[in-house]
Amino acid sequence: MPIAFLRSEADLKNDAQRKARRFEVLLVNQEYQKSMDTLIRLTAEKQNAIAHLEYLRNQFSVAKLEARLAIVQQLNDFEARELVGL
Repeated sequence: MPIAFLRSEADLKNDAQRKARRFEVLLVNQEYQKSMDTLIRLTAEKQNAIAHLEYLRNQFSVAKLEARLAIVQQLNDFEARELVGL
């Protein structure tokens, strides 16, 4: 960090003031801004991916239930035919 920043940081009385000053300095830093923009974008992409994963999991659960229902219906049809002698 620049010496001027370190000197001004030493003049601050508590940690909250030092954090606030550090934040002010970082706000004018282009690289920091670019990194923050990237972080926000990637966080949103991650949240979208998690939501899509949950959607796919739900679709898979529905497909499993539908397959089970089809099996039960086939077994019931088979048992009904056996009862009537077909």
